[in-house]
Amino acid sequence: ICLSLGVGNNEAKRLSGRFEAQLLRLLADTGRSVWIDSGAGGSEAYSVNAAISEAGVAPERIQILTGSFADFCSVIQRASLYVGYDSAGQHAAAALGVPGVTLFKGYPNERMLHRWQPRGAATSTVIRIVPGAREEHVLHEFFVALREVL
Repeated sequence: ICLSLGVGNNEAKRLSGRFEAQLLRLLADTGRSVWIDSGAGGSEAYSVNAAISEAGVAPERIQILTGSFADFCSVIQRASLYVGYDSAGQHAAAALGVPGVTLFKGYPNERMLHRWQPRGAATSTVIRIVPGAREEHVLHEFFVALREVL
């Protein structure tokens, strides 16, 4: 499973660190390898390391990706699932035929939500996160989507 918590410097797309840790734990609990992109460094790398630490997942269960976007796409291509916020990764996964689950938050209007959803040969599930949504409900929606894809 390939995961990206990157938001391209748009923090409105991000859920809480607690949510990200729970998401990571759910992915690790599938028994599959989890590869997580460290993003562009700085605050994104910090968020990734914080989520890993809080998730309490054995270090050997998670591989942290560093490097270019091309390197990241190479891992996406080999993955059975891509998970992430609305970002370039979701589009790469769709183009590569990799099923995905996108957490779509922080969009300014319905037109953007519709236009920026991933499209490709593989199944892509978009979890629409409205302002004020409770993270427990989002996590439950994600869990349901995860079961359907895997």
